[in-house]
Amino acid sequence: MSPRAHRSAGLARSLALLWWFLAAAAAILVVGAIALSSVLSNNLRDEALAVNADHVAVYTNTVLSPLLLHGDRVVIGDRGLRRLREVVRARGDITGVSVWSRKKRLLTSTSGRRPSARPPDEVADVLAGRGTQATLTELA
Repeated sequence: MSPRAHRSAGLARSLALLWWFLAAAAAILVVGAIALSSVLSNNLRDEALAVNADHVAVYTNTVLSPLLLHGDRVVIGDRGLRRLREVVRARGDITGVSVWSRKKRLLTSTSGRRPSARPPDEVADVLAGRGTQATLTELA
């Protein structure tokens, strides 16, 4: 075998290994990018929901509480219910407002469909004093 043929075989083997390395590196980068984008998008969505829940809570406490609270009692009259409906119509990020008592009883709701008399788990957590919460729901 001539020295030139030996060099050519070694070069071909080196190039094959280089291509395998490049393909493996590309696959690792693609998998890593997909995993990282998934984690980041979930964290971003959760953070946006938390911030939105806090904004709605501050808005509710400053604007709607004077209409709905008299002392320590929740009193929902026509004026308060009208104001609740105006808020839902005016703000694009709120689809409905439900007012629950601390005893987990539904007092009123601006939702077109009647919510169940039993609060969902998210509402029960908030009523138990676990802070504000927001969730995404798909609207038909």
